[in-house]
Amino acid sequence: RQFCNKVWQASRFTLRHLEAQLNGHELQLRSVERLLAQVDLAEVRLLPLGQRWMLSRLAYAAEACNDALSLSQGNFQLAAAQGAAQQFFLNELCDEYIEMTKLAVMDGRTNGLVGNGAEASAMLYLGMDSALRMLHPFMPFITEELYQRLTFAVKRIQSQRELGDGY
Repeated sequence: RQFCNKVWQASRFTLRHLEAQLNGHELQLRSVERLLAQVDLAEVRLLPLGQRWMLSRLAYAAEACNDALSLSQGNFQLAAAQGAAQQFFLNELCDEYIEMTKLAVMDGRTNGLVGNGAEASAMLYLGMDSALRMLHPFMPFITEELYQRLTFAVKRIQSQRELGDGY
């Protein structure tokens, strides 16, 4: 119950700051889409330190989940996959990255660790999106609801951007 509450509250924090990007700052979702489409290492090196750290922890957690759930290797370890996903969500995303980004996304300050508010929100979106995907096999109902809300907010932001800067 407490973990589900933590997932819900972290998702609300992410959604609140994605919504705030409609008011003034342009959310840099294109940079997140490039990161998801296997950018080269030269582009990753240009990211602030906190964002590079977040990507490394995300890659490690995704690899641990994939290895634990891999049937081709003959080891289906559901508890290990759940532990890796939960550890990423609690320790890396919530305890570290969200705390790093609070000043950047709330006040719009540029932070040496996470960049400006738009960059921090984009990486926060990537982390939350990935965490919800990793947690989905273990808690499908809450992650499905939150994932739908997250993708709806992103689509709304992108449609507002396409309509123009009227908002």
